[in-house]
Amino acid sequence: MKFHQQGLNMIEMVMTLVVLAILASTAIPSFVEKRTENRATAVAGVAGSLDSASAINFTVRSINSNNGVAITNCVDVAAALEGSLSSEYIITPAPIRPGTTQKCRVTHRNRESAEFIGHGIS
Repeated sequence: MKFHQQGLNMIEMVMTLVVLAILASTAIPSFVEKRTENRATAVAGVAGSLDSASAINFTVRSINSNNGVAITNCVDVAAALEGSLSSEYIITPAPIRPGTTQKCRVTHRNRESAEFIGHGIS
């Protein structure tokens, strides 16, 4: 009569768990780092959108003052966006005189931030 082994013995199970633990311990820090990078990239994308919206608004409002929105503060740039700025982002207030530009900062609630240029126009 032949004996057929079924399942895993204890040593095989322990070795499998050890290999899985090693893989997990090397992969988890990588995922955490990627999450931080992704947040920073998202904030940079929002800053780029605000920068573009401000420039387009300046051009449109320069041509016809009835179009676009007046921008006298960095916070006003959000009104130039199509739609609205997510509540996860906060723009640091800073005055912008008409006809000038100002470096502005947008910050995600998780503290990642990026700069954009606000174009002042009344």
